[in-house]
Amino acid sequence: MNSGSAEQRLARLLLRLSTQDGQITVSHLFRRDEMGAMLGVTLETISRRLSTLKKEGILEMASAQSPTVKITNLQALRRLAGD
Repeated sequence: MNSGSAEQRLARLLLRLSTQDGQITVSHLFRRDEMGAMLGVTLETISRRLSTLKKEGILEMASAQSPTVKITNLQALRRLAGD
């Protein structure tokens, strides 16, 4: 989990935390500071990367504080993760 770019690390974590809910893939997140500690990056980096993934249409977040995100482009997230 701690190799590759911050974006790759986050993508791998999101995939690892993801579950299938019918046709929808969701990922239940930890707090941003906890994810940063797991991945060896700052919470600001996590926030920026999540925001980038949202802008790219890979994720949908109900709110910035929501513990759950919907993965809208699973193939793109897998590519980012290097899978």
